[in-house]
Amino acid sequence: MLMLEDDISGDLDVAMAARRDGVNGQRTPDGILTRPSSTAVGRIITAIESRPEPGVIDFGFLLLAMSGKATTEASTGIDLAAKLARRDGQTHDISLGFDSPKSGFTVHCSTDPLTEAEARLRSHCELRKYSQKAKTWFGICLHPSDQSLRFGFMLGDEWQPNTRLEKVALDALQPANLSQAIEASAKRSKVGRNDPCPCGSDRKYKKCHGQIA
Repeated sequence: MLMLEDDISGDLDVAMAARRDGVNGQRTPDGILTRPSSTAVGRIITAIESRPEPGVIDFGFLLLAMSGKATTEASTGIDLAAKLARRDGQTHDISLGFDSPKSGFTVHCSTDPLTEAEARLRSHCELRKYSQKAKTWFGICLHPSDQSLRFGFMLGDEWQPNTRLEKVALDALQPANLSQAIEASAKRSKVGRNDPCPCGSDRKYKKCHGQIA
């Protein structure tokens, strides 16, 4: 038996009144919306709240639906990509795919001009979406310096066989887990085995994620 008090929705009622009518109160009660607030994912969600673009808003919903573990891993990966982009001035990214919903996203950390960054990210997302046979795929570009949201979009076209993408996908990496992403980024950035691990553990790379190489 599950017993619920009659004030179970009290925080929600206060939040809605604060948002709609300007009543003094907490606009976002503690819970699913506040847990990731100090993470990279949380910062993206906050930035999305002020953007009306459908693709970006839908991406926010996808982030909110992620598990706590996925949120932590995605945030660590995004922080790493931004850190590497600041270090070498190159574009770094992380991609994550999901079986349910059949979707995924790629976060690009880049200072390239918007037209160049979008063209590069869109091509990357098209390949990821195709290789995963995903229903939707989101592309998000962040500025490496402060991880501010530069732009975002959603690819939602129905999946269809494509000879060109099929050929490229054969050699393409699948969306990686966190350890694989760190390993790949470290190799691209030529991190030495005695250098600090890019994951931020303060351990040498060879004693940390370098062990999976």
